[in-house]
Amino acid sequence: MQLATEISQLQHRFEVPVEKLKLVDRLGYDLVFTSENTGSDIFTPLGYVLACTGRIGVGASLAVTAARSPACTASSFLTLSHMGRGRTVLAGIGNSSPTRSEGWHGRPWGRPQARLRDYVAIMRKVFAGDFPLQYEGAALSQPYGGPDASNTAPMSGLLEPRPDIPIMLGTGSPAMVRMTAEIADGWLSLGFAPGMMDVYRPMLEEGFARAARPKTLADFQIWSHVDVRVSDDVKAAFQPFKAFTAQMVGGFKQLGKDVYKDQMVWRGYPEAAERVQELFLAGRLEEAAAAVPDDYIDDGWLVGPIPRIAERARRWRDAGPTGLVIRCDDLDVFAPIKRALDA
Repeated sequence: MQLATEISQLQHRFEVPVEKLKLVDRLGYDLVFTSENTGSDIFTPLGYVLACTGRIGVGASLAVTAARSPACTASSFLTLSHMGRGRTVLAGIGNSSPTRSEGWHGRPWGRPQARLRDYVAIMRKVFAGDFPLQYEGAALSQPYGGPDASNTAPMSGLLEPRPDIPIMLGTGSPAMVRMTAEIADGWLSLGFAPGMMDVYRPMLEEGFARAARPKTLADFQIWSHVDVRVSDDVKAAFQPFKAFTAQMVGGFKQLGKDVYKDQMVWRGYPEAAERVQELFLAGRLEEAAAAVPDDYIDDGWLVGPIPRIAERARRWRDAGPTGLVIRCDDLDVFAPIKRALDA
């Protein structure tokens, strides 16, 4: 299993945790991921990682499709690949949400599945040096041919191609997970816990069956993340994650989606999922958090003293993901987790 850590995008004052990056680089971690948020971008910190470390690769957990054109996104990953001089670069993209797309980037939500399919196809052309860049899709085209188009000629890129850059999709709904397996090189799971592969495997295999070229789980990367909280009081340490879960299960319903509720159901907690969502939507936030079962948190997060965290991390090794992103600011956890997963 590959191991990674993450630079949090949830910062009001953006800082790169250089000490943590140098530590995981020395320990033999494989990648550093980051995402983007309203106000912060994704490629600047990834370039910084390459500058302040010696061997570790970089990955995007979510470069938002509405933020830039597919050719621009592909150019950024291609530039990182050249700067990394052989280091791994994972190109992770996703649609995010209508709120992010329209409210922040000013781009229509439109047809997200068609857009993501076209986005991947155009990025592959840029990575492969398939020029001049021409593509006609259901949602996107190169060159642009819509309203106010000047009918310009297709263009070619300058940088040496890197067709081996893996394209990963950050998706969560069954339809999008199936499409991810069909068109991408890997999947950045929205939420994964040991035991969930029984739910996801049929979706992935259905997508593999639709792929243009033969594909199996052995050819496919699956990256999951796990938040870590070090504490001698395990139950007290559950509380922030219970509040987060309640917010996701109820808050996403307000956006017309049940992705996080579905995950709770898939993990065997259908009654709790209904109750948590009901309480949250009624404005009873503390009760909603309290209704999240302790076992649900303990199965999907790593909580407690460091020896307990390291021991429970072993459950991820054979759970399905090929890579695990450790999200934690406590530097003391990274070596024990790596030893546990390497054992």
